[in-house]
Amino acid sequence: MLRTPSSEAGPGLAAPERVAAIISTGSGLTAIIDLHEDEAFRFAPATRAVMLEADVEAMIASQAVEPVSEGVSDLDSFAVPALLIAGELEDPGGEATVIAGRLPHGESLILPGLGHAAACAASALTIPTARAFLDRWFAQPG
Repeated sequence: MLRTPSSEAGPGLAAPERVAAIISTGSGLTAIIDLHEDEAFRFAPATRAVMLEADVEAMIASQAVEPVSEGVSDLDSFAVPALLIAGELEDPGGEATVIAGRLPHGESLILPGLGHAAACAASALTIPTARAFLDRWFAQPG
């Protein structure tokens, strides 16, 4: 299992059926976004606007507790470089680091003290690492 539900992970991860019900009752993506916000974290208006344009079906699928159950044993032969970024609070068991360690070209970045939504919005922390990763693996010669 790649994700484990926990109170720190947010209500959507622990209850995908709740996410589906909220969307199907007409509350839509606004309600899903609200699930990830609290007094300590709010999405920037531009980020919120992009999220409101998201595919509803994909949003429901992304809230599944076990998004990948098949093929996990094949990680040792996954040849594509992968950078796994997670907030410490969304990954209390350290699965991102474990999975990255199983990938031949895997790396992980764990953002201390952040949950999922805050980690997604932490571009000042993630972009330098992502750029360095991409430069190492996919830099154009010359």
